[in-house]
Amino acid sequence: MAALRFTTLVAVTLLVGPDALLGQESSDIAVGDKVRISAPEISPYRLVGILTETSEDTYVLSVEGRTEPMRLPLGSMQRVEVSRGKKSMSRTLGQVGALAGIATGAVLGYRENEDVDCTGNEDCRAYKRMTVFWGAMLSGAAGGILGRLVGLAIRLDRWEEVPLDELRIEPTLAAGGFGMSVSLRF
Repeated sequence: MAALRFTTLVAVTLLVGPDALLGQESSDIAVGDKVRISAPEISPYRLVGILTETSEDTYVLSVEGRTEPMRLPLGSMQRVEVSRGKKSMSRTLGQVGALAGIATGAVLGYRENEDVDCTGNEDCRAYKRMTVFWGAMLSGAAGGILGRLVGLAIRLDRWEEVPLDELRIEPTLAAGGFGMSVSLRF
């Protein structure tokens, strides 16, 4: 019974894993940030680059592979995301590896005793069930560990969406003084 509890604890730990403790981050965007912008009027693909300049109605983006920066009007943007660092794929790949290992181990455990005839023998049937169970648990643990180790080497950007405000009011410099700029999004 203790072995079953330990195996269950290991399986749950591999599947869930400790979450990274992330603090509250501002969704503000600043010059120098890595951004991902969806602007279908300008490009059918999401544009990823470094924000080099902002104005009240335009973002200027330095996109890798392009010599000239891209000027993107705010009105053409459907979605704006800012990179908040990198995240490891350890948890996700650990879960995938554990699930694949559980399925593979259960099938192999079943196939191991498929030809054994247990008619009328309860001990034999219990042995077959335990073979399937332990095959699933041990393969699941191995798959989870392997997935987590592979996931440690894979790091992806952690994107945070920047809300496109419905109403934006900003002070601007106008000829001869200050003014207000009002943008309304539908």
